[in-house]
Amino acid sequence: MVIRGHGHPFGVPGTSAPLALLRIMVTGTRVMGVATPVARGVVGPGRGAGYHSRWEVSPRQGRSGVRRSACLELSARLESARLDLDAGTAISQGMFRYLFNLHGEPIMSGVALVTVGIEDRIATITIDRQKKLNALNPEVLEELGSAFRSVETNDEVLGVILTGAGEKAFVAGADIGVLAEMDAAGALEISRQGQGIFDLIERFPKPVLAAVGGYALGGGCELALACHMRLASENARFGLPEVGLGLIPGYGGTVRLARLVGLGRAVQMTLTGEMVDAQTAERIGLVGDIVPRDELASRARELMAKVTKQGPVAVRLALQSVYHAMDVESGRALDHEAALFGLLAATDDMREGLTAFLEKRPPRFQGR
Repeated sequence: MVIRGHGHPFGVPGTSAPLALLRIMVTGTRVMGVATPVARGVVGPGRGAGYHSRWEVSPRQGRSGVRRSACLELSARLESARLDLDAGTAISQGMFRYLFNLHGEPIMSGVALVTVGIEDRIATITIDRQKKLNALNPEVLEELGSAFRSVETNDEVLGVILTGAGEKAFVAGADIGVLAEMDAAGALEISRQGQGIFDLIERFPKPVLAAVGGYALGGGCELALACHMRLASENARFGLPEVGLGLIPGYGGTVRLARLVGLGRAVQMTLTGEMVDAQTAERIGLVGDIVPRDELASRARELMAKVTKQGPVAVRLALQSVYHAMDVESGRALDHEAALFGLLAATDDMREGLTAFLEKRPPRFQGR
């Protein structure tokens, strides 16, 4: 098995367990993971600590303590597999059980910061960091990207609802503690990480609905902007307050907000940092509908169900056409639309849709 990363292995202080746990620093995310307690010995980097490398876990057994190789006893489905995993994927697959920051302080213990539930072909991705009002930090972003990548490759999922845990916030913004410690290089890295994840969401081939309850500020507002549709509860509040911190939106807010609400209102919201309530957000086109807070989850599922009952190939290509048109001049966008229209005419789903309409029955789309 192969795990991507770099760093130096350490024993875990204060443990008397016969099976050693190990911390691994993961490149780019600046987090440490602790391998599952099924490890015998400690996994070390194949080419020495502190270098970018592939870490190979050999089948050789070792005692507790720092060693260059050790044996991991994995479940049958992972045994003998060769995997190249980022931190979020490794966590979601149960290969890491705990996370520590660079100071060795636990930031996660057996509980994911982003969870995925699938029901009736709709995935619900929930950011669950309630004590911090679901604020974004590098670990949350890493897990969020992993969650979306796992859903993208799941053929059983036709649509995604993105929401935040708890009653107070969708996502209240970026983690101020992280922002306070960044230098110029770190700020660029943080911005690029968030932009990459949000671009993944905006370009996602399956429809994504943001179910926004409570605060969606800063990075939270930018996250909602990256989704294809937005449904807000009556207590929702939106804003980009970064200028009040001496910053600007760094996850795409200065680009996406104007596309939704118009240049004038986007500039006003960005320069004043003002919050807008749900009613104002609906009036200016930031959200599609407002629902009572206790109905947000059910109404989000109802809305997504209206989308997922349509032809899945048509939905995917419609999204592609709409977002492609934002990046090119109108003539090229129209050519692209016509090409996709022609492509759909050759699908089984189109024939099924037209036949079902003529026969006055619900269509049975197969996604091909």
